[in-house]
Amino acid sequence: MRFTLPSLFLTFLLILATTVSAIQRLTPEEIEAKARQADESIWHLGKDHLEDRIKTGTWLVFYGTTWCKFCKRLTPRWLRVQNEFLNQNLHQSGFMITKVDCTGSNEGWCASKWKVDAFPTVNLYHNGQFIEEYLGDHEVQPILTYIKDKIKTYHK
Repeated sequence: MRFTLPSLFLTFLLILATTVSAIQRLTPEEIEAKARQADESIWHLGKDHLEDRIKTGTWLVFYGTTWCKFCKRLTPRWLRVQNEFLNQNLHQSGFMITKVDCTGSNEGWCASKWKVDAFPTVNLYHNGQFIEEYLGDHEVQPILTYIKDKIKTYHK
């Protein structure tokens, strides 16, 4: 059997991708544990403070639940976004980020008051007005890029 260099290279890439994918795969329990741990350090706002706080400035709000598997995956990333947000001094621009727990009795409140119909939902508000839902990739860099773009738009 004869192999060409391109076919060997493609085989190598396939094996590498499979190995990396297997290494990065977490069990549901590991994902849940990482989400719980991240939630302890994430800035949260609830029923008593959200509406009042977002009246001024620009806010990116992550609405999530503890039961949603996609929220569990986003939560540790959101903490990394928050940490980079601080490290890059983006909070000094008047732009803020927060998370709202829509679990349990808060689910109805999130749906009726904030029009959240799926989880996770990430919405942008400026001076209390809904601007848009963030529909980009739920990875750290795309979210930070979005934040920086909105800082340029709303905080020149």
